[in-house]
Amino acid sequence: MFYTNRKYDQRIKDLYEGVIFEEVSGLPFNHFCRLLHPNLPAHTYRTPHPKTIRIQSWEEAFISVMQRELPSNQAAEQNAAEQPATRLQSKPK
Repeated sequence: MFYTNRKYDQRIKDLYEGVIFEEVSGLPFNHFCRLLHPNLPAHTYRTPHPKTIRIQSWEEAFISVMQRELPSNQAAEQNAAEQPATRLQSKPK
């Protein structure tokens, strides 16, 4: 999450040349967008500060969209369960 507003979009463009600002259905584009770039995680978003989201009454819509867009916890837990466990061995003193 980039908790910036659109006035910082140029800074994001400078950091990630060729970044695409994609509309997020159900949220105002001027304030919320998905950022697409090979050097960013698949789910990267530019949003206002959480306090602004609450003051503007966008909280319910934002949470609903994130629940729709983000992989479910169940899928994340399944992926974690499929990965071999890595244990750190303490070195003898």
